[in-house]
Amino acid sequence: MVLPDDIDVSNVDWTNLANLSRRDAEKLPPGPKRDAEIDRALACEALAHSAELLLQAGMG
Repeated sequence: MVLPDDIDVSNVDWTNLANLSRRDAEKLPPGPKRDAEIDRALACEALAHSAELLLQAGMG
C-alpha cells in the first residue's frame, strides 16, 4: 500500500513496531506521553491484525 505522500507501508512490521512502542511506554512515568505511546502500540497491533486478515483472505 502506498499512501498519498508516496510512503510505502506494505513492508512495515506492525507487530514489531507495536512491541517497540509498548516497551517505550513502559519506561515512561504515568501521564499523557505514556498514554500516547500505549495508543500508538494499540494502533500498530490493530494494523498488524488487519494485515494478517487481508493475507488470509488472499487480498494482500
